[in-house]
Amino acid sequence: MVILSYNFDKIKVIPAEKENETHKKGVWKVFNENIEVNIITHEPVPYEEHCKWWENVFEKEYVYIIQYQSTVCGYIRLTKKESNSKEKNVISISLVKKCQSVGIGTHAYKLFENEMKEIGVTQIVALTVMSNKIGQKFFEKNKYIMTGLDEVKNFKRYIKDL
Repeated sequence: MVILSYNFDKIKVIPAEKENETHKKGVWKVFNENIEVNIITHEPVPYEEHCKWWENVFEKEYVYIIQYQSTVCGYIRLTKKESNSKEKNVISISLVKKCQSVGIGTHAYKLFENEMKEIGVTQIVALTVMSNKIGQKFFEKNKYIMTGLDEVKNFKRYIKDL
């Protein structure tokens, strides 16, 4: 048995920088390491495609980097919505596998949640693929409430008021 100990003081959640190659490449690597639980596709994304997405994502989403000891170990994305829109802010969080299920995601999420409260985000929706038990457990642990199944895409929906 291997017991890993993490110093949570070394976890940071920082806004991604569009021009930062480390951020761009880090998000791409984390995404491709977790493709089996991705809602849209279950196939690796070529780096060139990721770079095209990266150029426009900041207009539609808040993108934050999760760092552990100054190394990218994950990301959190949240859709932006107009203040008068009825749409919900949808979250996506992903960590490298070696950092999953050890509390890093929960600690990072709490830091991110505080940032969102400061800018006026009041409700976040999380969607997970039915087979993504780790994601479902994460959102339930962080006080999201399952509201049912999306019959079109067969995803569980979780909602949290901030």
